[in-house]
Amino acid sequence: MIFMGLLEMYFWMIIIICGVLNLFIITTNEDLKDEKRFKKYLKISFFIGLFGIVMVSTDWNFLCGYQCLVFTFSPFITLLVCKVVMILSKKITKKEGFYINKKP
Repeated sequence: MIFMGLLEMYFWMIIIICGVLNLFIITTNEDLKDEKRFKKYLKISFFIGLFGIVMVSTDWNFLCGYQCLVFTFSPFITLLVCKVVMILSKKITKKEGFYINKKP
């Protein structure tokens, strides 16, 4: 049997948290129109990415090469890409995007 050490278990927990945060950002990107909420998400995702830098620099990496950095910075990159797409869409179409959950 293969047993995971405690450090490896923490590593995979952090990677899973990054994936869940990424899914949360993608599904709630309508909230990014609010600048306060966008900045809060940006700070949280950036600090998680910095944690990935610490993990790679201390050689606490159970993946190949710099895949750990890609996974930990993926929420930050997703946030920036969503915001850029929203801004470009608004400039190109000259109107605000529609809301998914419209209130009647």
